[in-house]
Amino acid sequence: MSMKQKGKRTVKVIHKLFLLNFLLIFVIVSSGVFIYYNNNKVIGQFNDFKEIDVVQEDYNHYIHLMSAIAINNYELITSGYSKANVNKLNDRLKEANEQFIKIVPYFQSVDELSNHLLRLEEVLISYNDIAENHFSKMFVGEEIERIKNRITPIVSRNENTTANVNDRVINHFMGMKKASEESLLQSLQQSNQTLLTSIVVSIIFSVFIVIIFGRNINSGVKLIVQRIQAYKQGNYSYRSLTKRKDEFAFIDASLEDLGKTINNTIEKNVAAADLVYNSTKNLIVYSNSNVAASTNIKNLISEIHQQVSGQVDHTNSISSVTEEVSASSDEIAVASDIIQRNMEQTNKEANDGVKSVTNLNKSINEVSEEMNSLVPVISSVVERLEHISKFLLGIDEITSQTNLLALNASIEAARAGDKGKGFAVVASEIRKLSTQTNQFSEKTKEVIGLIREDTSNVVQKFQVFHDLFNNAEKVANDITITFYDISKNTRNLNTQNTEITSAIEGISGGINEVAHSILELAETTSTLSNQTEIILQDISVQDQNMIEMDELVQRLQLTANDLMRTIALLKNERHLD
Repeated sequence: MSMKQKGKRTVKVIHKLFLLNFLLIFVIVSSGVFIYYNNNKVIGQFNDFKEIDVVQEDYNHYIHLMSAIAINNYELITSGYSKANVNKLNDRLKEANEQFIKIVPYFQSVDELSNHLLRLEEVLISYNDIAENHFSKMFVGEEIERIKNRITPIVSRNENTTANVNDRVINHFMGMKKASEESLLQSLQQSNQTLLTSIVVSIIFSVFIVIIFGRNINSGVKLIVQRIQAYKQGNYSYRSLTKRKDEFAFIDASLEDLGKTINNTIEKNVAAADLVYNSTKNLIVYSNSNVAASTNIKNLISEIHQQVSGQVDHTNSISSVTEEVSASSDEIAVASDIIQRNMEQTNKEANDGVKSVTNLNKSINEVSEEMNSLVPVISSVVERLEHISKFLLGIDEITSQTNLLALNASIEAARAGDKGKGFAVVASEIRKLSTQTNQFSEKTKEVIGLIREDTSNVVQKFQVFHDLFNNAEKVANDITITFYDISKNTRNLNTQNTEITSAIEGISGGINEVAHSILELAETTSTLSNQTEIILQDISVQDQNMIEMDELVQRLQLTANDLMRTIALLKNERHLD
């Protein structure tokens, strides 16, 4: 059966492995589902247990608050009204109301606790009414005894009710906890049993799969090994009888086709070896004749190479002279170009200088105009300072008169005696105000004097600046004329340099044409010399190749013999040299 026919009905090993893995995954997933179900059951029971524990904790806190509220009531009816105790009672009542709201949902969900919830609610309402009706305002004296006689029975009854309900609720919680613990323990045991069973089943099934798959692989490997042993013995026509349709069957079919190919190759190699052996003999004869012809060609090329080398030396000497002349003319052209660029730069800088001096002159004129406009402003400031000085003289006269009036008022107040004391105080204050005004006036005069001196200095400085700006304007005009002269001379020099550069370029062009022609001649001669050298090298390489060809022919004969020996070994036969 050929490889293509077997390949059409191949059932791959990987498919078998996928099937076994699918079964293993199915077992594992099934076990995981059972484990997940039991774990959820355990988690649910644990949450129920935790919920009961939380409700019981809230309930115990509520009972503790009710006991504290009862103690606060007893303190208030025995020791009298106390703002601190009332605030403490109200805080605990508020916290008890909040705690009662927390336990209501659970108590309502259990029929056994719903009646107890009503009794606890009655007690809480009773304490709230007591606090609102009796402790919301201060009570003293006989009212304390009246409130005590009225509240004490209520508080005692509330305590008894709370104690009775608490005993029954505690018993309920203990029973619920015990039932939850037993159910949780039972669920944990079931979960452990399910987990252990799943692990055992998974291990057994995995071992079973490994055994089945291992036996299948082992039989396939044994099939391949049998064919390899047959090929090792030289039996390339070996045929195996198997019913497998997997990759091993495909490999066996491929090896069978390979055996047929090896048989055909051996037969072809035998014919090729004979052909190679006969061809090497003919190659040796051709090689000897080729060596003699290449020796004659080598001698002729050597003579041509000597003649060409002499011609190359002559052209090189002429080329070096023309290159020197061309280089000198190029240097002159470069120097001329540099001079021209420098003169252009000088002309540009002279023009820039003219622009800069013009802008400077314009700025000087603007500053001078601004300074001239400031002179009237400063003069106006001086006039205003004079007016202020006159105004201060008027203030001094008013201050002097005010001081005199205050002195007269003090004298009149002294004559009036006790009745004139208030007027004397006013007169004293007026005198102080007059003195302070006089001091302010003196300081203002001093400041105005300083301002006047500074203003005079500024006017003098402005005059100095004005003179300086006039001198600077004259200098700037002289510099502008100088820059114009520099620019004119530079343009004349630039024109002359351009004419010199054109003449040098004409000379350099002629020299370059001569040099170019000589270089072409030198290159042609050098190329011819190089080509003769390459031909000589190629002939030497050809001689070496002929020697190597002789060696290769001999090796080829040896290889043909080795090939015959290898074919004999493949057929498990002896080869006679």
